[in-house]
Amino acid sequence: MKQTIQLLSALLLFLSIAKAGRANLYVIGLSLKLECTQSTFSKDEIVQFNLTLTNASEKRHSILLPGSQNKGPKLIHFSFFSVKNNFYTEVYRESEIIDMDSKQVGSSTFKRLNPKESCTIPLFLNDKANYAKHIEANHPMPNLPLGQYEVLVWYTPWGDSMSKYVYHKVAEFKTERTFDPEKLNLPETALISNYVTINIIDKKTEQKKFKTMAFCPKNCSYCTAIEKNNWAKVANIIDRQSYYHKTKHPHSDSSWRQTHRNIAWCSEGPDMVLSSLPTWYSRSMIFRNSKGYHYYSLTWQMGKIYHYRSRLRMLGRMLHLKLPIKCEEQDYFRLVSFSSY
Repeated sequence: MKQTIQLLSALLLFLSIAKAGRANLYVIGLSLKLECTQSTFSKDEIVQFNLTLTNASEKRHSILLPGSQNKGPKLIHFSFFSVKNNFYTEVYRESEIIDMDSKQVGSSTFKRLNPKESCTIPLFLNDKANYAKHIEANHPMPNLPLGQYEVLVWYTPWGDSMSKYVYHKVAEFKTERTFDPEKLNLPETALISNYVTINIIDKKTEQKKFKTMAFCPKNCSYCTAIEKNNWAKVANIIDRQSYYHKTKHPHSDSSWRQTHRNIAWCSEGPDMVLSSLPTWYSRSMIFRNSKGYHYYSLTWQMGKIYHYRSRLRMLGRMLHLKLPIKCEEQDYFRLVSFSSY
């Protein structure tokens, strides 16, 4: 009997410890994946990294992106490590403070993601022309000796006043932790990405030949217009290739959105648009050519109301006349603004 009681006591103690252990475990609500478009480069080149943020939770949540930040703490910054005998030594960490022109009001932005859904943003090293104007390019090239390095980025949202609306800060060393089911739970320090191996060399690397694709042949008129800075033609091509249909095509989609050699990045559309017509739909794009990187904002008008026709129809109703006049177009989708920013 005594042995049975001791056995039950030990079992209860084990279960209580296991339960406490599970209580201290939690799923980090956001995962980061860093990629570099070219792993070998010189210090004189502009280098593009892409950071993919994924909602790792089982619920729909909003995340915080840099948006148009231009002052205060950075949401994302780089670290470089040298590796010897599998020992990592941090040799460079980027400043966590934004160094930009702050005459215009800027702020971070929210992006709503479904469970396991992702979004990707670009990060540029050494883009001096856009360094003070765009948060994506506000990352200097570190002055390091030539060689191989491991690179990662830190995601540090807690310095941004908007973070409290979408994230819950979880203590890393406290015995008792609190969680918020309505927000993404993140560590109180920072979230880090995977490592990416890069090589810094002496001379500028030769540009790789772009493999022709169905949407971007060798004589692609879209990329040719971008290379020549013919932005009126670029806007015209996008407008002609944009379409919308309420049932057949619930989102704008065409070849201009596919992979092209002169497209560095295209933002996703807004989380939602107004259902009343007319309404507007916007995206941001970063084009690249031999002269550098160019940032553009695009806005489409969705739906169209013909006001004069509506008044005529109203007049016809007053006179008991049935006028066969089309007063609206639900599938109307035209590019109404294409401007650099």
